[in-house]
Order: sequence, then C-alpha cells, then structure tokens
Amino acid sequence: MTKKISINNNLSNFKSNHLNKSAKTSDDRKFIPKQYKNIAKSYEKQFAQFMVDQMNKTVQKNDPLSTADKYYQGLMDDQRTTKLTNNNGGLGLQKMILDQIYPKRMRNELTFNAFNNKNKINNVNGNPYSQIKMNQENKNE
Repeated sequence: MTKKISINNNLSNFKSNHLNKSAKTSDDRKFIPKQYKNIAKSYEKQFAQFMVDQMNKTVQKNDPLSTADKYYQGLMDDQRTTKLTNNNGGLGLQKMILDQIYPKRMRNELTFNAFNNKNKINNVNGNPYSQIKMNQENKNE
C-alpha cells in the first residue's frame, strides 16, 4: 500500500515538473506558428490600407486623377501601409488578432511542435504532388 502511494506521488511530481517546463505558457511570439503571424500581419495591413484610403478621400482635389496618377497613388499608399505595419510593431492590431486566433495558453513548445508535426503529415497526405512523387520513388525502388 505504501509503495503504491509513493509511486503515485512520484508520478504526479514528475508530471507536474515536466508539464510546467514543457507546456509553460509564454508571452513570446516564438511559439506562434508562422501561418498565424502571416494572417495577423495581413489583416493589419488590410486595415491600414482601408484607413489610408479613407484618409485620401478627405483631401480636396481640384482635378480628377488620371489613370497613371491613380496607379502611382496606389503604389504610394501600399508603401505607406507597409511602413505603418512593419515599423515598431505596427499599429498594435497584430498582437490583438494573435491573442484572438492563437491564445496565450497555446503559446508553448509542446503545442508549437504538435502543430508543426501535424502540418508535416498533412503536407505529405494532403498534397497530391507529394503523393505522386512518393509513388514514383516507390516504383523506382
């Protein structure tokens, strides 16, 4: 009876120590998958683009813009939004979006590795090109 209790205590101590180290939540961005970061960045850029477009509408123009002027205005606006979203952490929307789509409780090494391993399996299984390539490699053997 005492051996069983001590084994259970040792097991629970091991689990709590191991899980605290490996699944410790972090406010770090290093455990957020790249796909989620890209989504948050693109949403922030889309919002910044909308904001710049609305700001341009408030400027009074005497002459309507030609097609070339509109094109270059679009290029300039795109550069503005890129600068807005890339400098000094952007507008702050990326962090808020990431908190919603990838909560802080999931930002740990354990879930990060599980996500990456799942994607590797899905890329092989879900990608028809990799299936064809694997079939060709098996025929050559």
